[in-house]
Amino acid sequence: MYVNAFGLGTVGGDVVRGLLYAQGQKAKTESLASVIADRAHGLLVLALIGIISVLLVDQDKIDISFKILLVASVVGIVAGWFLGPSILLKITPKESKWRNKVERTAAQFPTDLKKLALITALSAAFHITQILTHIYMASAIGIEIPWNRFFAAIPFVNILGTLPISWQGLGVRETSLLFFLKDYVTGEQVLALGAIWFLAVTVSSAIGGVVAAATGDLKQIEQNKTNAE
Repeated sequence: MYVNAFGLGTVGGDVVRGLLYAQGQKAKTESLASVIADRAHGLLVLALIGIISVLLVDQDKIDISFKILLVASVVGIVAGWFLGPSILLKITPKESKWRNKVERTAAQFPTDLKKLALITALSAAFHITQILTHIYMASAIGIEIPWNRFFAAIPFVNILGTLPISWQGLGVRETSLLFFLKDYVTGEQVLALGAIWFLAVTVSSAIGGVVAAATGDLKQIEQNKTNAE
């Protein structure tokens, strides 16, 4: 989170996570695969929350193209998750020197239903907490929006806000909020809501940096990078 906020954005944070996962071993491919799996699964859960919420509240204000994008994302991620690793294993001969690395990489995409259910439940709890946080922030500054509208809009906003095209989604988040909630908010209210969220993420990420420095994790990252090279 610290690198996400103060480093190279989402991409930089993912690189650091990969280095930490590698634990100084030559396992960069597997570590990167685990980060990709986490991102893909998070996007899948967000898309599912968005789809379910839109269906429940019948939000015609959301353009059909976004709905199609969400459904396509869900189908694509599920297909890639279950078919990608198996295809990769089939095309890699068992006697190949890369076989062991391919098997470890494929293992980063678990297919056990119990394990997937647990991972999905944790991810859903995290994303729902984020949506509830938006509802609380909006209420605190006098924005009155039905809670179910937030559940239909925020998943879209979060997906767009995580794209690596701006720092912490600055500008993208506010524009998205105004687009999806234009019947309920003014431009000034959206800017206030975006500023509060930006402050919250920046402060919490800064705390993460302090903890990492105090526990020696920053030095461990550099050591892992050196060992992996």
